[in-house]
Amino acid sequence: MKKILAFVFTVALAVTAFATTALAADDSPQKLEGVITAVTAVDADGNKVDIELAEPSGSVSDFDSALAELKQTTGNDLKIIDFKAIRARAGVPMNFPIDVEFKIPGIKASSKGYILFKDKSGDIEKLDAVMGDGAVKVTVKEEGEFVFVADSGTVTDIGSAGSGDVTSPVTGDNTLPVMSVMIIAAGAVGIFAVKKIKAAE
Repeated sequence: MKKILAFVFTVALAVTAFATTALAADDSPQKLEGVITAVTAVDADGNKVDIELAEPSGSVSDFDSALAELKQTTGNDLKIIDFKAIRARAGVPMNFPIDVEFKIPGIKASSKGYILFKDKSGDIEKLDAVMGDGAVKVTVKEEGEFVFVADSGTVTDIGSAGSGDVTSPVTGDNTLPVMSVMIIAAGAVGIFAVKKIKAAE
């Protein structure tokens, strides 16, 4: 009987350790497709610029201070819903500054969305973003990384329009899958333990 209880205790600890590890992994930035479905740009002369969005090399946590300041001036109801790097395609010269248009279905002229941009030196600034019908327009002075931040109403509009994944790249939302695994594992351990106890009797 003692061996069975020891076994159950050991497995329970293993399940707990697994859940703790999985939930901790939730706190790291995720590689999400994001809400931006396309990007176009033109230079100061009106010429089309061949740019691309890429996975950033930095961390979304780099924007924490800038986001906190933004919340102080606009309200706490803000969420990072996209994190990308913007750059010229390989071998393509780029004449900055450029006017960039991000396609985001669900965006309206009344939407509350913001672009925080980090340049190559690491400095972060809030760009003057213009919300439009399914698009956000900004002027970019150089290649860099940025986050798109929006309030809950805008997040809802984007989600309703089916524009990619509106899960925050800061924390993700994998709590339910992890909890499901825990419940299933605990149930399996319980059934196994009961069978063992009955067999021992």
